[in-house]
Amino acid sequence: MINYADYNYYKNIYKGSLSDDLFTAFIPKASREIDKVVNRAITSEDLSNDKNNFGSKIKFTACEMVDFLNKYDNPDDKGSVNSISIDGVSKNYNSFTSTDLADKKNKIANGLPHDLIRLL
Repeated sequence: MINYADYNYYKNIYKGSLSDDLFTAFIPKASREIDKVVNRAITSEDLSNDKNNFGSKIKFTACEMVDFLNKYDNPDDKGSVNSISIDGVSKNYNSFTSTDLADKKNKIANGLPHDLIRLL
């Protein structure tokens, strides 16, 4: 499995603000999140395909997903997706439900080339 963006693209084209270490920590998961919504395997040839910005759309979407995961899936972040349940009482540490977060992921995935997307 390949990662769909590199730090050079993230920093210089996407203009992201995360450190190289944070980006490196999140890009594998971001790439796998993209895998969940595409109808075929994305290859390194796809990433280098400049026709209709095909490769750039995949890379940009991967970078958006990295930022999303950093914001909502980072256990060290107080705004992350964390919850506790004690004696049947649940507490979420943010105002987003899992459905809200799934909808946000789907909106990010809509940036992919349309011939890759399934079920959105």
